[in-house]
Amino acid sequence: MNAGITTEAVVFLGGDGAAKEMLFPEFEAILDNVVALVDFKGQKVRGVYLQINPYLQITAAVCFYTDFDESGFVDRGWNLPLSHLAETGTRGPDLGAGSIKLSCRSHCSVSWHQRHLWDPDLQDDSPVFRQLIALVERNRLGLLQETPPQDDIPTLDETVPAAVSSSVKTQELKQKYKAKINALNDEHALKLSALKAEASDHIERLQRHYSSELKKQQQQLSELNTELLNQRQRNQHYKQALDDQRQDLSDARETLQTQLSKSQHVAEAQLNELQEKYQLETKAQVDSVKAESKEMLEMREVELFYREEQITGLREEVTQLRQEKQELLNNSGGRVLQQLADQGVSFVSYHSGSEPIAIPVADLANYLESPAAYIARQLGVEPDLYHQWLVHTELPVCTAEKKDGSLCGEQVLKIDKPSRFIPGESDRCVQHNATSEVLSDLIRMREPH
Repeated sequence: MNAGITTEAVVFLGGDGAAKEMLFPEFEAILDNVVALVDFKGQKVRGVYLQINPYLQITAAVCFYTDFDESGFVDRGWNLPLSHLAETGTRGPDLGAGSIKLSCRSHCSVSWHQRHLWDPDLQDDSPVFRQLIALVERNRLGLLQETPPQDDIPTLDETVPAAVSSSVKTQELKQKYKAKINALNDEHALKLSALKAEASDHIERLQRHYSSELKKQQQQLSELNTELLNQRQRNQHYKQALDDQRQDLSDARETLQTQLSKSQHVAEAQLNELQEKYQLETKAQVDSVKAESKEMLEMREVELFYREEQITGLREEVTQLRQEKQELLNNSGGRVLQQLADQGVSFVSYHSGSEPIAIPVADLANYLESPAAYIARQLGVEPDLYHQWLVHTELPVCTAEKKDGSLCGEQVLKIDKPSRFIPGESDRCVQHNATSEVLSDLIRMREPH
């Protein structure tokens, strides 16, 4: 390497130290899929992009993630402007050449690249930074090192008054401690931003967990309510059937008593014949109802079988059409899009509820097929939930129906992120909150009649 210029290098960090270190041109060859790193196949590896001055001191760093496929090649959708992120980084710890320029997850000038970055320990003596300093000083990359210039130490003439010398020293001390204070302030600002980012991620995870658990509980409660309603209907049906049978028995008893009262001398054999006839008629009616029900069930099963075959055929046809569509994209427009991506063009989508999202070339077909579903997957929510959240953001009012069939329409708090939106709760006012209504129904059902 030529002396007197800044050198770019990339280091991949392992669990016990630096797993790989290379110059930036070697890393570009890996990005072009010229070389594969079999040690990292199928892994998501932490990497650090470094800028090193001629005195083997780190001046800038970018902490990023790299995804490797099962063959050890970098994911084709990976596209981070490392040099730009290093130049626009914030002030970081002092690693020997003053405060470095640092870009990480909590300090990124391009918001849609944050998901591909990670946060190191921002202490000057953190294990990551100590490891990077030792790696650069070891100089396995063979960089030429220049000798740092010695600062000229000013000497005071013996004739200079002692008061002037003391004033100069005091001024130097003030400048020195002012620089230290500024460095400490920068370090504290970096730590505070990192803690805020970590807290925000933790809140997001808790919110997603809460939403998932609440959705499960609501689904179970809905199933219980449905089962309870069905059971009530069955009980009502059985009660009606029992009442009808009691009435029939009562009518038959009255008829027999009337017949007995009119003809007291009717033989016992005739009475038994009437009873057997009544039993046979009752059994014939029951058998007829059973046969009719069985026939209806068999017809329903046949209908379901044919419908399942139709659905399977349609799914296979949709899958084949998607494959043909992907082949057309790869054989025509996909080449143009890949050439644009190779020239540094990024495809960025702007949607409500999220920051601008960079779309890899490989995902463009999925995005064009259903932008809303793609954005929902990127945000970690269901497409139906994302659609409901969009309707809510356009008009944040209570969507519950009143007893007269009209909408409530009362203003509710607008939820700014789809992951925090809970249907039946976020789009309801206090009076029509779904959870409150379900709990009230359960309490009423459990009250003794």
